[in-house]
Amino acid sequence: MDYTQLGKGNVYQDFPFSFFKEKGSLDIHQIEWITPHVCKIFTHQGNYVTKRYPSMQVVRQQWEFFNSVSYAGIIPFVPFPSGRFTVYDGIRYIWTLSPWQDGTTLTFENKKDRHDAQKALILFHTHARGIQINSVQQRSPLYVKWQKRYHQFALNEHIFAMHNEIQLFREICLFSTEALQQFKSMDWDAIIKLSNDVWEWNHGDVASHNFLRTTDNHIKLIDFDLLTLGPQCYDRIQLAHRFISKGISVDEFILLDLFRDHLTEESFYKGVVFPSWILREWNVLLQKNPSNEQIFHWLEKVQNWWHLHQTFVAQLTNVLT
Repeated sequence: MDYTQLGKGNVYQDFPFSFFKEKGSLDIHQIEWITPHVCKIFTHQGNYVTKRYPSMQVVRQQWEFFNSVSYAGIIPFVPFPSGRFTVYDGIRYIWTLSPWQDGTTLTFENKKDRHDAQKALILFHTHARGIQINSVQQRSPLYVKWQKRYHQFALNEHIFAMHNEIQLFREICLFSTEALQQFKSMDWDAIIKLSNDVWEWNHGDVASHNFLRTTDNHIKLIDFDLLTLGPQCYDRIQLAHRFISKGISVDEFILLDLFRDHLTEESFYKGVVFPSWILREWNVLLQKNPSNEQIFHWLEKVQNWWHLHQTFVAQLTNVLT
Protein backbone atom coordinates (compact mmCIF):
# COMPACT_ATOMS: atom_id res chain seq x y z
CA MET A 1 0.00 0.00 0.00
CA ASP A 2 1.42 3.40 -1.01
CA TYR A 3 0.47 5.59 1.96
CA THR A 4 2.16 8.64 0.44
CA GLN A 5 -0.84 9.07 -1.86
CA LEU A 6 -3.46 8.97 0.90
CA GLY A 7 -4.85 12.39 1.66
CA LYS A 8 -3.85 13.78 -1.73
CA GLY A 9 -4.85 17.40 -2.24
CA ASN A 10 -4.40 18.59 1.37
CA VAL A 11 -1.70 19.39 3.89
CA TYR A 12 -0.89 15.68 4.26
CA GLN A 13 -0.40 15.04 0.56
CA ASP A 14 3.13 13.70 1.00
CA PHE A 15 2.72 12.36 4.53
CA PRO A 16 3.28 8.64 5.13
CA PHE A 17 0.27 7.22 6.96
CA SER A 18 1.98 3.90 7.60
CA PHE A 19 2.10 4.74 11.34
CA PHE A 20 -1.60 3.79 11.53
CA LYS A 21 -0.68 0.23 10.61
CA GLU A 22 2.57 0.13 12.56
CA LYS A 23 1.19 1.56 15.81
CA GLY A 24 -2.56 1.15 15.49
CA SER A 25 -2.78 -2.14 13.57
CA LEU A 26 -5.16 -0.49 11.08
CA ASP A 27 -5.04 -1.96 7.60
CA ILE A 28 -6.14 1.12 5.61
CA HIS A 29 -7.14 0.90 1.99
CA GLN A 30 -8.65 4.38 1.55
CA ILE A 31 -8.64 7.78 3.27
CA GLU A 32 -11.27 10.47 2.71
CA TRP A 33 -10.59 13.90 4.20
CA ILE A 34 -13.45 15.65 6.02
CA THR A 35 -11.47 18.67 7.31
CA PRO A 36 -7.72 19.37 7.46
CA HIS A 37 -7.76 17.73 10.92
CA VAL A 38 -10.28 14.93 10.45
CA CYS A 39 -10.55 12.08 7.97
CA LYS A 40 -12.62 9.01 7.35
CA ILE A 41 -10.56 5.86 6.99
CA PHE A 42 -11.68 2.68 5.29
CA THR A 43 -10.08 -0.44 6.74
CA HIS A 44 -10.55 -4.19 6.66
CA GLN A 45 -11.65 -3.92 10.31
CA GLY A 46 -14.38 -1.38 9.47
CA ASN A 47 -14.71 2.33 8.81
CA TYR A 48 -13.55 4.95 11.31
CA VAL A 49 -13.01 8.63 11.86
CA THR A 50 -9.54 9.68 12.95
CA LYS A 51 -8.62 13.13 14.23
CA ARG A 52 -5.32 14.79 14.97
CA TYR A 53 -4.41 16.83 18.07
CA PRO A 54 -1.30 18.86 18.93
CA SER A 55 -1.29 17.74 22.59
CA MET A 56 -2.76 15.16 24.95
CA GLN A 57 -4.58 17.58 27.26
CA VAL A 58 -7.87 17.74 25.34
CA VAL A 59 -7.65 14.06 24.40
CA ARG A 60 -7.07 12.89 27.97
CA GLN A 61 -10.14 14.71 29.29
CA GLN A 62 -12.33 13.22 26.56
CA TRP A 63 -11.03 9.69 27.08
CA GLU A 64 -11.71 9.85 30.83
CA PHE A 65 -15.17 11.26 30.21
CA PHE A 66 -16.05 8.63 27.60
CA ASN A 67 -14.88 5.86 29.92
CA SER A 68 -17.13 7.18 32.69
CA VAL A 69 -20.35 8.12 30.92
CA SER A 70 -22.95 5.53 29.98
CA TYR A 71 -24.95 7.06 27.15
CA ALA A 72 -25.59 5.80 23.61
CA GLY A 73 -26.33 9.28 22.28
CA ILE A 74 -22.69 10.19 21.72
CA ILE A 75 -19.94 8.94 19.42
CA PRO A 76 -16.86 8.49 21.64
CA PHE A 77 -13.26 7.56 21.01
CA VAL A 78 -12.45 3.85 20.75
CA PRO A 79 -9.07 2.12 21.10
CA PHE A 80 -7.09 1.30 17.99
CA PRO A 81 -7.07 -2.41 17.09
CA SER A 82 -3.57 -2.55 18.60
CA GLY A 83 -5.09 -1.60 21.97
CA ARG A 84 -3.60 1.90 22.04
CA PHE A 85 -5.88 4.80 22.94
CA THR A 86 -3.89 7.17 20.69
CA VAL A 87 -1.08 6.94 18.17
CA TYR A 88 1.67 9.46 17.47
CA ASP A 89 2.54 10.17 13.85
CA GLY A 90 6.22 10.69 14.61
CA ILE A 91 6.12 14.25 13.30
CA ARG A 92 3.83 16.42 15.35
CA TYR A 93 0.35 15.10 16.07
CA ILE A 94 -1.52 12.66 18.28
CA TRP A 95 -4.34 10.79 16.53
CA THR A 96 -7.57 9.38 17.96
CA LEU A 97 -10.07 6.89 16.58
CA SER A 98 -13.87 6.90 16.58
CA PRO A 99 -16.33 4.54 14.87
CA TRP A 100 -17.78 5.84 11.62
CA GLN A 101 -21.54 6.34 11.81
CA ASP A 102 -23.63 6.72 8.66
CA GLY A 103 -26.13 9.55 8.82
CA THR A 104 -26.70 13.25 8.11
CA THR A 105 -25.96 16.28 10.23
CA LEU A 106 -28.88 18.41 11.38
CA THR A 107 -29.81 21.79 9.99
CA PHE A 108 -31.27 24.37 12.33
CA GLU A 109 -33.38 25.96 9.58
CA ASN A 110 -35.55 22.86 9.99
CA LYS A 111 -38.06 22.89 12.85
CA LYS A 112 -37.91 19.14 13.44
CA ASP A 113 -34.12 19.26 13.56
CA ARG A 114 -34.24 22.07 16.11
CA HIS A 115 -36.65 20.05 18.24
CA ASP A 116 -34.54 16.91 18.03
CA ALA A 117 -31.30 18.78 18.75
CA GLN A 118 -32.58 20.31 21.97
CA LYS A 119 -33.94 16.94 23.06
CA ALA A 120 -30.55 15.35 22.42
CA LEU A 121 -28.82 18.07 24.44
CA ILE A 122 -31.19 17.55 27.37
CA LEU A 123 -30.37 13.84 27.37
CA PHE A 124 -26.64 14.55 27.18
CA HIS A 125 -26.81 17.00 30.08
CA THR A 126 -28.76 14.49 32.14
CA HIS A 127 -26.36 11.61 31.53
CA ALA A 128 -23.25 13.79 31.87
CA ARG A 129 -24.22 15.38 35.17
CA GLY A 130 -22.28 13.82 38.02
CA ILE A 131 -19.47 12.34 35.89
CA GLN A 132 -16.26 12.83 37.88
CA ILE A 133 -12.86 12.61 36.22
CA ASN A 134 -9.31 13.62 37.13
CA SER A 135 -8.16 15.30 33.91
CA VAL A 136 -10.47 18.31 33.89
CA GLN A 137 -9.37 20.96 31.40
CA GLN A 138 -9.88 24.36 32.99
CA ARG A 139 -11.65 26.94 30.84
CA SER A 140 -12.44 30.59 31.43
CA PRO A 141 -16.02 31.66 32.25
CA LEU A 142 -18.19 32.36 29.22
CA TYR A 143 -18.19 36.12 29.79
CA VAL A 144 -14.38 36.19 29.42
CA LYS A 145 -14.66 34.54 26.00
CA TRP A 146 -17.37 37.01 25.06
CA GLN A 147 -15.29 39.99 26.20
CA LYS A 148 -12.50 38.93 23.86
CA ARG A 149 -14.98 38.41 21.04
CA TYR A 150 -16.47 41.87 21.54
CA HIS A 151 -13.09 43.60 21.75
CA GLN A 152 -12.05 41.93 18.50
CA PHE A 153 -15.25 43.12 16.82
CA ALA A 154 -14.83 46.66 18.20
CA LEU A 155 -11.54 47.06 16.33
CA ASN A 156 -13.39 47.19 13.00
CA GLU A 157 -15.03 50.61 13.16
CA HIS A 158 -13.02 51.76 10.14
CA ILE A 159 -14.42 48.95 7.99
CA PHE A 160 -18.02 49.86 8.83
CA ALA A 161 -17.22 53.54 8.26
CA MET A 162 -15.64 52.83 4.87
CA HIS A 163 -18.91 51.17 3.79
CA ASN A 164 -21.15 53.88 5.31
CA GLU A 165 -22.38 51.58 8.07
CA ILE A 166 -20.99 53.45 11.07
CA GLN A 167 -24.45 53.76 12.62
CA LEU A 168 -24.91 49.98 12.48
CA PHE A 169 -21.51 49.49 14.10
CA ARG A 170 -22.30 51.92 16.92
CA GLU A 171 -25.71 50.37 17.57
CA ILE A 172 -24.22 46.90 17.87
CA CYS A 173 -21.38 48.13 20.09
CA LEU A 174 -23.66 50.09 22.42
CA PHE A 175 -26.12 47.22 22.77
CA SER A 176 -23.33 44.67 23.20
CA THR A 177 -21.54 46.71 25.86
CA GLU A 178 -24.69 47.06 27.95
CA ALA A 179 -25.76 43.42 27.48
CA LEU A 180 -22.30 42.10 28.34
CA GLN A 181 -22.18 44.24 31.46
CA GLN A 182 -25.53 42.79 32.54
CA PHE A 183 -24.29 39.26 31.90
CA LYS A 184 -21.05 39.87 33.80
CA SER A 185 -22.97 41.33 36.74
CA MET A 186 -24.17 37.86 37.71
CA ASP A 187 -22.38 36.17 40.60
CA TRP A 188 -20.49 33.81 38.31
CA ASP A 189 -18.18 32.56 41.04
CA ALA A 190 -21.21 31.23 42.93
CA ILE A 191 -22.93 29.91 39.78
CA ILE A 192 -19.80 28.09 38.62
CA LYS A 193 -19.11 26.66 42.07
CA LEU A 194 -22.66 25.34 42.32
CA SER A 195 -22.45 23.66 38.91
CA ASN A 196 -18.98 22.25 39.58
CA ASP A 197 -20.09 20.82 42.91
CA VAL A 198 -22.60 18.61 41.09
CA TRP A 199 -20.28 18.03 38.10
CA GLU A 200 -22.28 19.62 35.31
CA TRP A 201 -20.81 19.21 31.82
CA ASN A 202 -21.28 21.18 28.62
CA HIS A 203 -20.70 19.85 25.14
CA GLY A 204 -19.20 23.24 24.31
CA ASP A 205 -19.90 23.40 20.56
CA VAL A 206 -23.57 22.79 19.82
CA ALA A 207 -23.39 23.76 16.15
CA SER A 208 -25.72 21.86 13.84
CA HIS A 209 -22.86 19.86 12.32
CA ASN A 210 -22.19 18.28 15.71
CA PHE A 211 -25.63 16.64 15.80
CA LEU A 212 -25.86 13.53 13.63
CA ARG A 213 -29.12 11.88 12.61
CA THR A 214 -28.26 8.22 12.08
CA THR A 215 -29.81 6.02 9.43
CA ASP A 216 -32.05 4.50 12.13
CA ASN A 217 -33.24 8.02 13.09
CA HIS A 218 -31.34 8.46 16.35
CA ILE A 219 -29.59 11.74 17.19
CA LYS A 220 -25.97 11.49 18.30
CA LEU A 221 -23.60 14.20 19.50
CA ILE A 222 -20.09 14.28 18.05
CA ASP A 223 -16.87 16.29 18.53
CA PHE A 224 -16.22 16.83 22.24
CA ASP A 225 -13.06 18.92 21.90
CA LEU A 226 -14.70 21.81 23.79
CA LEU A 227 -16.20 19.61 26.52
CA THR A 228 -16.36 21.84 29.59
CA LEU A 229 -17.08 21.40 33.28
CA GLY A 230 -19.37 24.29 34.17
CA PRO A 231 -22.90 25.69 34.17
CA GLN A 232 -25.05 23.95 31.58
CA CYS A 233 -26.64 27.29 30.77
CA TYR A 234 -23.57 27.78 28.56
CA ASP A 235 -24.82 25.12 26.13
CA ARG A 236 -28.40 26.37 26.38
CA ILE A 237 -27.36 29.93 25.54
CA GLN A 238 -25.22 28.82 22.62
CA LEU A 239 -27.97 26.65 21.16
CA ALA A 240 -30.46 29.49 21.63
CA HIS A 241 -28.19 31.77 19.61
CA ARG A 242 -27.86 29.12 16.90
CA PHE A 243 -31.63 28.88 16.68
CA ILE A 244 -32.10 32.67 16.67
CA SER A 245 -29.66 32.96 13.79
CA LYS A 246 -31.92 30.62 11.79
CA GLY A 247 -35.07 32.59 12.46
CA ILE A 248 -36.81 30.65 15.24
CA SER A 249 -39.94 32.40 16.51
CA VAL A 250 -40.35 33.30 20.17
CA ASP A 251 -43.54 31.22 20.25
CA GLU A 252 -41.61 28.10 19.23
CA PHE A 253 -38.62 28.97 21.41
CA ILE A 254 -40.48 29.22 24.72
CA LEU A 255 -42.15 25.84 24.18
CA LEU A 256 -38.92 23.89 23.70
CA ASP A 257 -38.11 21.81 26.76
CA LEU A 258 -34.45 22.86 26.85
CA PHE A 259 -35.41 26.52 27.28
CA ARG A 260 -38.88 26.54 28.81
CA ASP A 261 -37.83 25.70 32.36
CA HIS A 262 -34.98 28.22 32.34
CA LEU A 263 -36.63 31.33 30.89
CA THR A 264 -36.80 32.98 34.31
CA GLU A 265 -33.13 32.32 35.09
CA GLU A 266 -31.22 35.58 34.83
CA SER A 267 -28.06 33.90 33.60
CA PHE A 268 -29.90 32.30 30.69
CA TYR A 269 -31.96 35.33 29.71
CA LYS A 270 -29.06 37.77 29.91
CA GLY A 271 -26.91 35.38 27.92
CA VAL A 272 -29.51 35.12 25.16
CA VAL A 273 -29.72 38.91 24.95
CA PHE A 274 -26.01 39.35 24.22
CA PRO A 275 -25.51 39.09 20.40
CA SER A 276 -22.47 36.83 20.65
CA TRP A 277 -23.35 34.94 17.48
CA ILE A 278 -23.26 38.08 15.32
CA LEU A 279 -19.86 39.08 16.65
CA ARG A 280 -18.58 35.53 16.10
CA GLU A 281 -19.69 35.39 12.48
CA TRP A 282 -18.14 38.76 11.70
CA ASN A 283 -14.85 37.94 13.40
CA VAL A 284 -14.61 34.59 11.58
CA LEU A 285 -15.09 36.33 8.23
CA LEU A 286 -12.28 38.81 8.86
CA GLN A 287 -9.89 35.99 9.68
CA LYS A 288 -10.27 34.91 6.03
CA ASN A 289 -8.91 38.21 4.66
CA PRO A 290 -12.06 38.96 2.63
CA SER A 291 -12.19 41.26 -0.38
CA ASN A 292 -14.11 44.55 -0.27
CA GLU A 293 -16.89 42.91 -2.26
CA GLN A 294 -17.15 40.09 0.28
CA ILE A 295 -17.22 42.59 3.14
CA PHE A 296 -19.97 44.55 1.38
CA HIS A 297 -22.15 41.44 1.10
CA TRP A 298 -21.31 40.41 4.66
CA LEU A 299 -22.40 43.80 5.98
CA GLU A 300 -25.79 43.21 4.39
CA LYS A 301 -25.96 39.95 6.35
CA VAL A 302 -24.95 41.72 9.56
CA GLN A 303 -27.79 44.20 9.05
CA ASN A 304 -30.27 41.33 8.68
CA TRP A 305 -28.82 39.46 11.66
CA TRP A 306 -28.94 42.56 13.81
CA HIS A 307 -32.60 43.13 12.97
CA LEU A 308 -33.33 39.44 13.62
CA HIS A 309 -31.64 39.51 17.02
CA GLN A 310 -33.18 42.78 18.15
CA THR A 311 -36.66 41.65 17.14
CA PHE A 312 -36.29 38.32 18.92
CA VAL A 313 -34.95 39.88 22.13
CA ALA A 314 -37.73 42.49 22.18
CA GLN A 315 -40.42 39.85 21.71
CA LEU A 316 -38.90 37.51 24.29
CA THR A 317 -38.60 40.34 26.80
CA ASN A 318 -42.24 41.25 26.21
CA VAL A 319 -43.33 37.66 26.85
CA LEU A 320 -41.35 37.44 30.08
CA THR A 321 -42.50 40.77 31.57
